[in-house]
Amino acid sequence: MDDARFPGAGSQDPLLLDGEREKLSSELPTAAGQLEDRISDFCHLLARLRGTVVHAVLDAAMRDPNVNLTHLGRACLGEQGLDATLAEHAVAIVHDVMASDVWRRAHASPWRFSEIPFQTLMPPDPGAISAVPTILRGVIDLVFREADGWVVLDYKTDSRSEAELPALVAHYRGQMKNCADFWQATVGEPVVEQGLYFTHAKRYLRI
Repeated sequence: MDDARFPGAGSQDPLLLDGEREKLSSELPTAAGQLEDRISDFCHLLARLRGTVVHAVLDAAMRDPNVNLTHLGRACLGEQGLDATLAEHAVAIVHDVMASDVWRRAHASPWRFSEIPFQTLMPPDPGAISAVPTILRGVIDLVFREADGWVVLDYKTDSRSEAELPALVAHYRGQMKNCADFWQATVGEPVVEQGLYFTHAKRYLRI
């Protein structure tokens, strides 16, 4: 129902018309539902932007341990149109990652690389109707070499509980395999470990 065509619609709150919509049909969109969708979309956008900032600061910290993380965080937040006062929160997340064992392992390696964009041609799905290959594009957050081979790591900055982590590991297994396969084919050396670092839980989990 179009509230603009309701008598007196110009002076009425759209939320007040939800009752009339529900009387006509439960399938009609409501103003309250649309508002909830917009809030949810905004929260997801904010989380993605925050994740972008955290990734940028982690990349800089891995390349140069002496970089001023707070100044960098403020600059990155400004580029994303976010409040620069959130820099302390972003830097706190980065410090937690830098205190982890897997970060120390990476930093001890002379062969470490971060935020590596890649693209690769994927063969067509055998079950697909069209046998057309696809181009897979992505970014490897961190890769480093140890004595027995390479370690490929991805940061996950979304807020998830400890109980959700096993399901997330399973969900991202295919993504991590694609990253590992690409890197192994590129350098011609084995990838011996794949893992996810969940910043909210402060946990590194191997796949």
